[in-house]
Amino acid sequence: MKYPLLTDDDYSKLTKDAKLIKRTRTKIRLLLSTENKIIKHIYKRKLLSSSTLWPYITRFIKNAKHLKSKNILSPKIQGAYFYPTLNCYILLYDYVDHPTLHHIAKKNDLSFLPKFAEFTTKLHALGIFFKDIHLDNFILDGNDFTLIDLESITYQKRPLSIRQRARNLAHLFNRKEDIPFYEQYGYQEFLKHYFEATNLPPKNQAKIHNLIYPKLPPSLI
Repeated sequence: MKYPLLTDDDYSKLTKDAKLIKRTRTKIRLLLSTENKIIKHIYKRKLLSSSTLWPYITRFIKNAKHLKSKNILSPKIQGAYFYPTLNCYILLYDYVDHPTLHHIAKKNDLSFLPKFAEFTTKLHALGIFFKDIHLDNFILDGNDFTLIDLESITYQKRPLSIRQRARNLAHLFNRKEDIPFYEQYGYQEFLKHYFEATNLPPKNQAKIHNLIYPKLPPSLI
């Protein structure tokens, strides 16, 4: 899929007075425009990879459409472009002006975790596998969760398998920045809420727990 090209003048106008949100040592990643839009920079890789044939910007847009069809909230996309000067795609979407779950947890508020466990169950039941599932990739507005950073989502028509669920949950518990919150709350308490929201029989619940346990950070055991 081809995207409209941005000239240097276009890019300058788009990013004028924008606030830097995220960058690496050498590259801008996220800007917040004066019109309250996120300007996401998605750089092309130099080496041949799957992203050459299926760019991450295309994945983001496709995944956003799929999530919308399942009544799962994600940022509303306003534009998609290619900027040759930086050799990157530019994705423009509405800024969701609410805190991430990680930000809430840092304020010693873990009251969202039971509902987040239920929401994770919902994603899995819908066949949605979020490879980058962690507390900074979800935004909470009241009782509604919004997914962000959508490039790493895959989905299928049937619910996730036992092994897929276990792998996704193990990933959730292993992000270094989030581990202290699960230490405080207890990963088993989180799993209890997860299982209460499923219709999985006890033997399958036990299988998930047994698959997760060897992959847990030592501090959670």
